[in-house]
Amino acid sequence: MKRWPEEEAGISLNSLLDVLFILLLFLMISLNLKPENYLDLRLPEVNTRDEEAGNDPALLVELSSNQEVFLKFGESSERFPLADLTAHRKQLLDLCTEKKRVLLRVDRAVIYEDFVQVLETLKACDGADLAVQKSE
Repeated sequence: MKRWPEEEAGISLNSLLDVLFILLLFLMISLNLKPENYLDLRLPEVNTRDEEAGNDPALLVELSSNQEVFLKFGESSERFPLADLTAHRKQLLDLCTEKKRVLLRVDRAVIYEDFVQVLETLKACDGADLAVQKSE
């Protein structure tokens, strides 16, 4: 009886490597197509004349990109961090209700959430004329 030469039993890894490579490519492509976790908001350009915004508003509220709020009312002024806005809320509401004209000047690099926070505070003023102006 003729004997066949014995071959080593083994598993071919070529097919497994092909499948793993295809899965790796699929994951790499799908991760690159993942949408960003933030919104890149581009605010529209606003064309206002100085008369509309008010050259000399009764109350000037300026919001800078380093999260500072600057209040100018008459001859006096005050600067405080945005985190302290709730502590200054009553004073700000009293001023804008008394003055009736408010100009909110916002730096272009300000985070939109900070702008909305200040705007919501100023919207609580009773009957105040509110104008928004951007600064470069």
